[in-house]
Order: sequence, then structure tokens, then C-alpha cells
Amino acid sequence: MQKRLFFLFAIVMFLTSPLMAQVTTSGINGKVVAGSEEVIGATVVAVHTPSGTRYNGITNEKGRYSIQGMRVGGPYTITISYVGYKDEVFENINLVLGETSVFNADMKEDAKLLGEVTVTGKAGVGTTGASTQFSKAQIDNTPTVNRNIYDVATLSPLVKANKKGGITIAGTNNRYNSFQIDGMVSNDVFGLSSGGTIGDQTNANPIALDAVEQIQVVASPFDIRQSGFTGGAINAITKSGTNDFKASAYTYYTNENLYGQWNQNTGLKEKYQNESTKTFGATFGGPILKDKLFFFASAEYKKNIYPATYYAGAPGYFMTTDMAKAIADQYEAITGIKESYHRPDITSAALSLMARIDWNINTNTKFSLRYQFNDSHKDEFSSSYNTYNFMNSGYIRNNNMHSFVAELNSHFSRSLYNELRAGLTIVRDHRKIPYRAASAYIRKAGAYDPVTGTEAAGDNTVNIGTEYSSGLNSLDQNIWVLEDNLSWYLGNHNITFGTHNELYDMKNAFTQAFTGQYSYNGIKAFMTDKANQFAWNYADETITGTKEWKTPFRSGQVGFYVQDKWDINTLLQLTYGVRFDIPFYLNSPSTNDQFNASEFSTKYDAVVGRKPKSVVMFSPRLGFRWYANKTHKTMLRGGLGIFNGRAPFVWLENAWANTGIEQKGILIRNNVPSFTTTYKKRCTSSR
Repeated sequence: MQKRLFFLFAIVMFLTSPLMAQVTTSGINGKVVAGSEEVIGATVVAVHTPSGTRYNGITNEKGRYSIQGMRVGGPYTITISYVGYKDEVFENINLVLGETSVFNADMKEDAKLLGEVTVTGKAGVGTTGASTQFSKAQIDNTPTVNRNIYDVATLSPLVKANKKGGITIAGTNNRYNSFQIDGMVSNDVFGLSSGGTIGDQTNANPIALDAVEQIQVVASPFDIRQSGFTGGAINAITKSGTNDFKASAYTYYTNENLYGQWNQNTGLKEKYQNESTKTFGATFGGPILKDKLFFFASAEYKKNIYPATYYAGAPGYFMTTDMAKAIADQYEAITGIKESYHRPDITSAALSLMARIDWNINTNTKFSLRYQFNDSHKDEFSSSYNTYNFMNSGYIRNNNMHSFVAELNSHFSRSLYNELRAGLTIVRDHRKIPYRAASAYIRKAGAYDPVTGTEAAGDNTVNIGTEYSSGLNSLDQNIWVLEDNLSWYLGNHNITFGTHNELYDMKNAFTQAFTGQYSYNGIKAFMTDKANQFAWNYADETITGTKEWKTPFRSGQVGFYVQDKWDINTLLQLTYGVRFDIPFYLNSPSTNDQFNASEFSTKYDAVVGRKPKSVVMFSPRLGFRWYANKTHKTMLRGGLGIFNGRAPFVWLENAWANTGIEQKGILIRNNVPSFTTTYKKRCTSSR
């Protein structure tokens, strides 16, 4: 019975695959001839010089060989040998992430055993679509201020930096991009971050740049294994240890003496106050067992601090210290909470740790295990030119991430290769607030005189109390990944069957006006406690069992794909494949029977509790690569295909969060009760 269950599970996993399969390795292939005759049984040995890792291949009945699952980078030494012929050796070869480099050989007879022929150079890569690869040397030599992967990616002609953060690939919103580290999901799949990566809201880099071996940017890869985006994808591969112990340490530092602004009135540069950027990092790697077992570790800490530009009493600012004191005193009289209105320093800090183990189990089997930890936070206390927020009326964004990925690469035979990858990413985002209390939202604020109680007309905004969207705000995400690709090398064909499965388990706690909010037209109205609106949203504890309700949202994606890379000859290659993908949901929103029975629901077909339909997405692709000459120096490539990717889950999750069942609310616009007399009752109820 157990064997049957295991066999059934294996079949299901083999025939399922969603949208995010990615590539974490490189490969080589080619054709070996002697004159015009195909050489059968020639031995191909590729050695990764820094680690001594060996990869073996043998030419088939067509004289072709293929070695996959190889470490990215290099340098490699590739030796092609056959009895009675001179060895052909390619040295100082660096392999590109996600691409197969071509090394053809025309072997010469060695009747006198004169020794080997050494060939040095760079092979052409096997890409068919629009892509850009960045090697370790290119990454190290890229000028960057933020030490961010995006600084390197923007060197690609496919990429453009966005003014509001993040990047666009092929002109598409970053929420439609995919970002992977060692094949694991590292972009913000929920869709809240403007930059698109986990931790971006706290200004954290997704991974230390010194821990990255290669970066790949793709917009239209006709390789069917790469998908999960309708914009583009960035795939980063982390460094591995070698046979040599290597360590590095670095720091970057700036302060207010290196920044300034030009004063046009005085003609002098004015320094900022108490501003600094500090980055400290180190890497260490080497052998545990030479040629067999390696480790690599990276640590980086980054902290930025700068003073708020707008604060009470700032020159020319609408909020004076006297006005701020009067408002703070009134709020304290109502709530008993003493607010602060001094000039704050805005701080963000991030810690990134990464550790990796690589194990050459034998010549045919390689295993790697990588763990990454990010912990970051950022102050959100600043004000703007027409909006003033009291110091404790802001919040601190916090992000915490743990990511695990294990990969097993196995060469079962000269014609069968398998790549198995499993991983888990755990993300925890929450907002830390100084206190929980009802807030006052003051619009149309003008210059207010605390002595006379008069106020001039104005169009400014003042916030005091718990921030409107932060009384209850957290997001928990668990993302599981299981992927397997089986490649079958058959004559001139390299056929791949793949499976990539992702499962999302999310809990989103988001209730605006969770502690209640009173709205006022002007500072004078607040001082006299004449609110024109009151809002309070809360969870129905009789249904949810808790006041701090988190919307459960669970989904996954499954499908399958198959692809063939056909080397028609040494100059022309076709890549063609197809995939079928199906997203699904593991839980359903609550139904609102009262609303669903309404005339509005019938007229507009608006039904609460109906989840998006799971639709099969069909994605055929065809790509070609043609070399104009045998030296492979001139190449024409292209293709066509359909690309599918997930939508930001924050859009879909609203169907679960806003049913009107778990969360309810109160909105009063006329005869608003007094903040002073109702505060204690409202505040107690909202906790």
C-alpha cells in the first residue's frame, strides 16, 4: 500500500507544475567530429578549477554530448578526448547562468602521440530570447551607491529604474516581475512593496551584493522552464565555497560632512545635520573536505539615519511649536497620552545573513543547501510640506525573513539528468506603534493662535493619535516550493519534463481606524471638540473569536510543461515547448447572504463569497538560434510565445478580507459624539 501511495505521489508531482520554474545552473553541449565523421564515445570532462568539481559526458551516436547542472561561473577547463586522437582543451571558460555554452570539436589524429592541443577562448551562449547576464567580475566592477542588485540590473537595456522605487522590465509594472535567489521566490508576491522585493518597504536589500555570483535578467526567455512573470525576471545565484579559503571585509560610510545643499541667498553650502549611511559586511568561504565539501557565508549590516526635513518650528513651516504644543496638550487632556513634537531622526537598519553548503557526493551527484536571514526596520514618522504628523503618531515598519532551499543535481546516465529543488520562505511584516488610542484627523488646518483661539484659512493636514492604517497591520507569509526537472538527451534532442509547485499560506491583519478616528475641519474645531465625522472598524469577535482578526488566504499553482531543444546542426537550434498552468485556492471567502439576496447583487452580479475561477493557462513557445558562421561570432536569435504570471495577491485577498462578515464598521457624519466624553468607551471597545 505504501509503495502504491508513493508511486501515485511521484506521478502527480511529475505531472504538476505552475508558473515559477527557474534555472540555477549552467551547462555545456556540442558536437565532436573527426573530419566529416561523427565521433561516438568521445569523453568530455569539465573541471571547475577553483573547487575541483568534475562533470563528465560522453558523445552519443550522433557525436553529440550534453552536460547540465554545472556550477555557474568558473573558470572551467574542458577536455575532449578519444583514443588515437589529440585532446582538445578549452581553458579559462566561464559559464553563464541559465544558458548552455557550445563547445564543438574537430579532432585530429595523433599517430605520433604528439600531445594535446589547447584552445582558449569564450564560447557562444545558448540563449534564444531577450536577456542579459552579469558575471561576478561585472558585479564587482559596477559603480553602486545602494549596494543593491537593482543597481546592476539597470545596466541591462531591458531594465529601467522607477522614480518611486523598484524597476520596470520591458516597460511593465514591477509587480508583474519575478525575482528569484537560487530559484526561490524573493519578490513581494503579496504586492505591497513599490520596489517589488521582500523587505523593500524597510529599504533593505534582498541580499548582500558580495554574496552574489551571477545575475540574469530576462524579458522573453523562450525556455519553457522560465516563467512566472508578464514583465521580466531577475535571477540571482549565490556564491559557493572553493578549495581555497577566502575572506573579505568591507565598509561604506558617509555623514553630514559629505552632503549639503546650496543656499542661493548666501552663496554657501549648508550642511545637513546628523546624517549618516553605514554599511559593514564580510564574507568567508572555503573547503571542509577538498574537492568534496565546501561552505560559504556572508553577513551585512546597513544603517541609515537623517533628520526630518519638516518639523514643528521649522523655518517657513506651517506648524509652529506653539500650535503643536496646544494640540498636544488638548490630546493629552482627552486621552491622558502625552505626545511629542520634537524634530525626529529617521532611521532604517537591515541585517542580512547567508550561509551555503555545497557537497560533491560523487561525480554524478551534487547537493547544495542555502539559508538566508533578513531582519530590517524603518521609521515612518516624517511629515511633508502640508501634512504634520506628531512624533508618536507614526510607526515603525518591521520585516523578517527566513529562506531555505535545497537542491540535488543527479546524472543518472549519459542521457538522463535530473534537477530537484525544494524550499521554504517565511516572511513576517508588521508595524510597531508607540501606543493604541483614537486619532484626530485635522483637515483644512491654518495658522492657529493658541492665545486667542483664532485660526486663519488653510489647506494643511494634522494627524495625532494612532496612525489610521497601523492600529492593526501585519502580514504573515509562508511560501513552499517543490520543483523537479528531468532532462533526456536523445540524439540531437534534449527533452525536458518539469514540475514546479508553489503553495502560499498568508494571514493578513489589516483594519483601518482600528482604534477609532475623529475628523475635524480645522485646528479650532479640534480644540473645541467639534468633530464632523467618526469612523471605527473592528472584527466581529462572535465570528472570528478574536478582535485582532487576520484574513486567512491560501492558494497554490500547479501545471506541467515539456520542452525539446533540437540541435538541427552546429549552426541552427530550435527550442519549442508548451505548458499548462492552473492556479487554485485552498479556502473560500465567507458568504454574505443578506447582501447576495439584495437587488444590487442581482443587478450587477456582485456576489460576496465568490472566489476567482481557476482557469487553465496555455503557454506555447518557440525560439531559434542561428549562427551565421562556424566561428559562432555572429548570431541571429528570436522566437514567439505566451507568458503567464501571478497577479499581486493583495488584489485577490480583498475578496476574503472585505466580505462584511468578519470585519464591520461604524461611520457617523452627523451629530458626531464628543471625543472627550466618548473616548474611554470607544478606546476600550477597540482594543
